[in-house]
Amino acid sequence: MAKSLEKLSTIVSSVNSDVVSFTEGYNEFLAEQAYGVVSTEISNVDGSGNPLALGIIYLENNLKGTLLRYSKVVLTFPDGSNPLVIPNDIGNQLNTNEFVVRFGGSGAEVFPETIYPVGSLILGLDYEANTILGAAGDGVGGGDVQYYSGGVLAGSSSGAPTGSPYDFKFIPASGVLKADGGFTSAGLITSKQRHVIHCGFAHATASNVYLPFGYGGIFDSTSSSGYLEYGGFIAPCDGYVEFITVRGEQAGGNTSVAINIAGPGVEVPSLGPGSFSGGTVNMAIDDVAYKWDTFTNQGGVSNSFNAGDVLMISMNTSAMLQDAIATAVLVLDWNNPL
Repeated sequence: MAKSLEKLSTIVSSVNSDVVSFTEGYNEFLAEQAYGVVSTEISNVDGSGNPLALGIIYLENNLKGTLLRYSKVVLTFPDGSNPLVIPNDIGNQLNTNEFVVRFGGSGAEVFPETIYPVGSLILGLDYEANTILGAAGDGVGGGDVQYYSGGVLAGSSSGAPTGSPYDFKFIPASGVLKADGGFTSAGLITSKQRHVIHCGFAHATASNVYLPFGYGGIFDSTSSSGYLEYGGFIAPCDGYVEFITVRGEQAGGNTSVAINIAGPGVEVPSLGPGSFSGGTVNMAIDDVAYKWDTFTNQGGVSNSFNAGDVLMISMNTSAMLQDAIATAVLVLDWNNPL
């Protein structure tokens, strides 16, 4: 019996030793994978016993990588237990021995339920860190965009070897994505895009005429009837007219330009209800381009057309332009095609 107990004790001791060895190795592995190791105990209540939100978490060394704004990390005990998910709402954080959760009313408001001891870890969430292909950075003038490169998230203006020689920023105020180095795509870019149409014509009538934007010749017409194949343009998708510019061999005086639309069931558009007027501009000087860019309908609503509509552009001058040219810039919404 004594020998059996002695043998059992030896087995238990060996198992305990293996468990301790495994635990130590696992803890070392977690610390190695962590963004940082906590150097100061993190309390969960203040001096009055009230719940205490996380503020600044102090670390033994600088963060091992960049914590992207809007990514998430996990605060754990040294052995990985008691995980607490923390959003990084304060901004990109790097090259510092502290992790700022909340400061001066900015950042995430997180209340730990327990005290986290020295040696606790800041671990990354694989899903949050490794599947994000782009995230906006900080800056009033535009946030540096991050992207996935060679196993790490690199900044678009951080330079070689992991960054890019070109600046790529998101401007929060305007919603514009700015690419100073240009933009290349192997596939279709589905968005609102400008489309330019042009025509030239011999203008010999100081009255309302329809222009040959249908690439149908070099003459205008006082009527849209019978002029569909000369002046009509089918909208391939929803959109609006950004501006129209006209230039003539002679001065045209006070000149108005309108967009005329024919929806389904109507052969040709005509000037009247449903047209979008750009107002009157004085074409006072010959061989100068004049611009119309404030098109509204009779209800004062900004101009727009639908996919499949026919557009004709009309012009009314006070004097003949003689040799004339016109360009229309349309904004086509390829999210809503015909």
